[in-house]
Amino acid sequence: MAVKMMNVFAFLLLLLPCFSVTVAGLPAIFGSSAAQVYGRDTPSPDEVAPLAGSDNKTNIDYCGKADTPTFLTEGDTETGPGFYVTNNDISGEHFFLIENSRDTHPWKYLHVPIGARKFVQVCSTWQGRLMRGTPKVNTDGRVHNLGTWIESSVVNGVMSGDVSFLQGCDGGAKVASNDGRGLTRGCTVDMLSGAPSDALQTKDTGTPALKRITGDGFSQSAKNWDLSKCDASQVFIEESNLKPIIDSTNGRFEVTFYKGKA
Repeated sequence: MAVKMMNVFAFLLLLLPCFSVTVAGLPAIFGSSAAQVYGRDTPSPDEVAPLAGSDNKTNIDYCGKADTPTFLTEGDTETGPGFYVTNNDISGEHFFLIENSRDTHPWKYLHVPIGARKFVQVCSTWQGRLMRGTPKVNTDGRVHNLGTWIESSVVNGVMSGDVSFLQGCDGGAKVASNDGRGLTRGCTVDMLSGAPSDALQTKDTGTPALKRITGDGFSQSAKNWDLSKCDASQVFIEESNLKPIIDSTNGRFEVTFYKGKA
């Protein structure tokens, strides 16, 4: 229990100092514009995703280089920390890895056909989110935050994270530990069908999503709908509730996306 609490606390500290845009999917005390990173004394074991180096402005050791264009992967070598992404949506989807404080510049994105499961690797100091998107829109150099976020960070080889609807919801999702402990969080129902019109907003991709339920643009209607469909202990809907956070001691999450709209 002490180890688990230490890792969750470290995950919160990673996101603590700078709640604004990038990690606003976590409670209001979290954020990303100057996130403090811990556990830097261990060399990176990564082969596919070595560290790109520290950013002095944010004190984040990024996985991707700022001057490297966003790139597509059809699946990475199963080495080091990362995500096994399963697409249980009704169409093939692209899923973008966006590092903290880099909302306009996703690191890379993964294409997953219907029913498929693919691995995408991150580096040993990963901090960011995984979310649905399209190459045309999400690589245009602008911020596209509306949608379901899979938030996570890696500290000392342990991945911690959650499913968040705070920045909107474009479909259900679930996270599970990959270390054999069977920890899961998420909401797998159809979130968009039947939602009230005043709870919906059109994404930059042209598809509907539930509105934000935090900060500017807060929608009580969207929050009420979220709570009517999902358990707040499973998904970040209530900002003060930390129960949705789980960890995986091998640095890997199983992430499943359900019916939604990129």
